[in-house]
Amino acid sequence: MVLTRPGTVALNLLRERVLEATRQHLELPRVRGAAGFTPSLGDEAEVYVGRLLSEQNVLAAQRRGDWSEDRVAAAVEAGMNDGLGETLDILHELGELDTATWQLVCGVLEEFQRKVASAGAG
Repeated sequence: MVLTRPGTVALNLLRERVLEATRQHLELPRVRGAAGFTPSLGDEAEVYVGRLLSEQNVLAAQRRGDWSEDRVAAAVEAGMNDGLGETLDILHELGELDTATWQLVCGVLEEFQRKVASAGAG
């Protein structure tokens, strides 16, 4: 993954929407101004997804113990899927969804699914 400035903007939007959707699925209150990572031009897809999963897991930790692990995992996955869908919709509405951006955002979903599958197998 080679990031351009529009790609970085798209990934920042993706991060924001995924984390907000994850909060909603975990039934957590919204936190304004929460700090987090910013994708850099040198990040590989797996580094970006690893950081995003880490942030999702920080949110998920607030439900572990109260909810079953399956329910927490489903909320994290739904957060990724819903956040990705919202990101694509927003980018499309803004006229910023070109082929490269589509591939970049969908590549994040593929890497997310790969990481989740390998974690489940391990």
